[in-house]
Amino acid sequence: MDFGPGFTALLFSFAAIWLTGIVLAFVNLFLIGSIKTTATRFLEINIIIFVIYTVSGLALFCGVFNQSETIVVPIFGVPILSISHFFYLFRVRQKLRKQKVDENKIDGESKKLITASNNRRIITPKLIAVGLVIVVGIIICFASFYVQNNSPQPDPLIGWKELGSMGWNGLASPGDHLPPLSKAITDDYQDFINKLPIRKDHANHSESYWIDEVSVFEDGTGQHAVVIQIPLDGTWWKHILIYDKNNVRIKTIKFASGHYAC
Repeated sequence: MDFGPGFTALLFSFAAIWLTGIVLAFVNLFLIGSIKTTATRFLEINIIIFVIYTVSGLALFCGVFNQSETIVVPIFGVPILSISHFFYLFRVRQKLRKQKVDENKIDGESKKLITASNNRRIITPKLIAVGLVIVVGIIICFASFYVQNNSPQPDPLIGWKELGSMGWNGLASPGDHLPPLSKAITDDYQDFINKLPIRKDHANHSESYWIDEVSVFEDGTGQHAVVIQIPLDGTWWKHILIYDKNNVRIKTIKFASGHYAC
């Protein structure tokens, strides 16, 4: 698909900003550790800022904000905060360097005290290593979350027999229809479809807007299942409604059966 040179340039610029933000996040951790100061508050505030944009970036990558209308905040805020933090830390470091007194104009005892004070660091190399271990641990946790939530789940209806299926939302073929079902099951699954959540991040459409197929299964003991398939946000979602022999819904399952390129 051709988006034109202007949009392509904008896309590359946005990618460059994100790449810069990611690189500077690691630089910022080094700067926090390299700035010589005895101000504990300075350390606490900057560590908190670092954690905010690091965790937000990982959460964005893992899809935590996918179904939230606030997704635009971390998309633009994370790289901007990381870059702004770098400029702030760099400015503080340069300012502290300029504040060094001329040790040649003071007496020997004062010189020793100032030298000792300048060499003090709240963050030692050992603490920097601990910080890196924490960051790596956070990355591993989010990576595990991402893999767990983006891996196809086993089909709960393995061993069940499909009785038939039908396209939905104008996708049905001529003469296409579901196998005969009791009125209780038909009314229930249609009511379930009508009550699917509204997606404010998708022009206030109900999730039923994206249904492409409805299928019916049986397990051989008199139980039935209605499967409602919805491709949405790169994931093939399936809502499985299971009914007992008396046509009463006894279980509702939602699972991701696979993924596709958006």
